[in-house]
Amino acid sequence: MTGAAESARAVVRLAFWAQLFLFSLNLAWMVIWCERVRGPTWFYRLFWSHAHWPVRILGWRFWMPEPPTVLGQVLLSFSLGMSLFLILLLVAHLQAARAVLRAVPQSVAIVGYPLFAIYLNGFYFDSPRIAGREFWLTLETVAVLAGGVLYYLRKWPVRWTVGALLLMLHFSLWAWETRSYASLLAEIGAYPPWKGLLGLQVGFGICISMFFHYGFPAIGFLSALVSGLYLKLAFDSAPRATH
Repeated sequence: MTGAAESARAVVRLAFWAQLFLFSLNLAWMVIWCERVRGPTWFYRLFWSHAHWPVRILGWRFWMPEPPTVLGQVLLSFSLGMSLFLILLLVAHLQAARAVLRAVPQSVAIVGYPLFAIYLNGFYFDSPRIAGREFWLTLETVAVLAGGVLYYLRKWPVRWTVGALLLMLHFSLWAWETRSYASLLAEIGAYPPWKGLLGLQVGFGICISMFFHYGFPAIGFLSALVSGLYLKLAFDSAPRATH
């Protein structure tokens, strides 16, 4: 095997790992969000009992408002996401599982966020905003998913960059409909500069808060985008690998 072929395989492998990590984080974000909103179930208590003190300490040191809500969810989501990622890495050694993990993450990224918003009302900042438009929003999601299926089957008729733009529009639409976004100026106003030494606490608070608000659309978009990138790299390297 030539050096170029080996480098190509390494890039594909890194893209596959990135796809698995974002897929895991996407699932973890949904699970922790559900657990936090539904109340202190046994699952949430199990995780929270280990994350309570780190959240409290960080919340105190970096002046985080409502640390159990914002900082806690972010830390728990990353913890669960990393656990799922390590499990999927082990499962991916099985050939059949690898074939499933090649196709599923992009589909879950495309439909997971919309289905969560439509059929699990009450889990979003402004769920009534989408009331009465479920049919059209579902139709839009099905159309984007159909494009993803065509892409996976290598029958996508336009360039990959166009598909990436469509994904951005898809997740931007859902971020707007569910109000899963925040104004940077508003966040800066909520974290006065005099609250932190040299801006460290302020910067940390703004980053956590913005990640909390943009979590669903940002993670979903990156998961779908990286999955598409991985498939593209795998498609491009396949002919060279057969020689």
